Amino acid sequence: MLFLAWPSLAETVVIGDAAFREGEEGITLTVSLPGATPWRGSIEGAELILELQDMVWKDLPADPDGLVSNLRTERRSVDWSRLTAEFGVPVRLISAEMATGEIGQATLTLLLEKDGSVFRNAAVNQSVTPESSRTVIAIDPGHGGFDPGAEAHGLREADLMLGFSRLLKEELEATGQFDVHLTREADVFVPLEDRMTSARSAGAELFLSLHADTLGVGKGASGLTIYRLSDDALASAADRLTERHKANDILGNVDLTGTGDDVALALVTMSQRRTGPRTAHLSATLIDAFRAADLAVNSRPERQGAFAVLTAADMPSVLIELGFLSSAEDRSRLESEDWQIEAARALSE
Repeated sequence: MLFLAWPSLAETVVIGDAAFREGEEGITLTVSLPGATPWRGSIEGAELILELQDMVWKDLPADPDGLVSNLRTERRSVDWSRLTAEFGVPVRLISAEMATGEIGQATLTLLLEKDGSVFRNAAVNQSVTPESSRTVIAIDPGHGGFDPGAEAHGLREADLMLGFSRLLKEELEATGQFDVHLTREADVFVPLEDRMTSARSAGAELFLSLHADTLGVGKGASGLTIYRLSDDALASAADRLTERHKANDILGNVDLTGTGDDVALALVTMSQRRTGPRTAHLSATLIDAFRAADLAVNSRPERQGAFAVLTAADMPSVLIELGFLSSAEDRSRLESEDWQIEAARALSE
C-alpha cells in the first residue's frame, strides 16, 4: 500500500484534470490537484486503486488511448475518495511522484508498465522451506521499493520496518523455538497477494505485518495499534482468496485443485471460524506484552480492518502499527535502537 505523508488540505475540494496516457516509457496517470494532499494506492494484478484524502472526483480521468477496460470512482469514507482502474492485463508501478508548483498547486504522476508477472514470480521464489520442525513465523516488513510508505522528517516507513523486522527475527530465533521467514529482505516491492503466498510457501503458522502509521496535520495519535480482519470483511476475504489465489495456495498443506469454488469457499469459511478467535487472542496478547514492558500503547490499540495481508484463513494474521510518524514522540522512539530492542523483545516474549 502506498502512502505519502503530505500536508492535508483544510477542506474537501474537487480534483482537477486527470488523464491516462500511453507513451514509450509506459502508461502515465496524471492528476492535477489544488494542493499537496495525502494519498495512497495499490496494484493487484490488472487493477489500480488510488485514494486521495480530502478530495472529490468530479469526473472520470480522460482515457483517449482506450487503456482502461473499467474505470470508476467512489467516496470510501468522510475523508477518502477512491479511483479504481482495470486494465485487462497485469500492470506494475514503476514510479510515483507528487510535485508542487510555485503557487501551491500539485500534480500526482503515476507511471505504470504492463505485465508484472516477472516481479510477482520473483517475490514468490524468495520463499523458503523450513529445515526444522520449529514453528514458522512470517514477518512482513510493510512497503518497500518504489513504495516508501509513510514519510516524515526524513524517515521512511519501509526502511524502519525492514530494520525492525530483522531485529525481531533475531529475537525470535534466539529463543530456539521459531524459524522466521521475512516476506522481503531488501528494499524491494512485493505485491500484497505475494506476501501471503510467500508466507504460506514457507510453512508459516503465524503472520505479522509491520507498519508505522501517519495522520494529517492537526490530528494527534501515538503508540502501538494492532489490526485484525474485521468481522464484516470475513465473507469478502473468503471470496478474495478463492478468486485470486491458485487452488494450492489458499490453505496451508491443502491442495483444493478440482474441488470447485463452492467446496473451496466452504473450506475457507470453516478455517476462518477456527482462525478468527486465535487471531483475536494474538492481538490482545501482543498489546498486553507492550504494556507489560511499559512501552507506548495507543488509547484505542485493538482495531479491525480489511487489509489484504489480514485475509489468510489458515493462520492468525495481524497488522502491527508500531507508532505514528506524525507523532514526534513516536518518531523518536522508532529511531531509537534501545526502544527497538525493547519492542522486539516484548513482541518475542
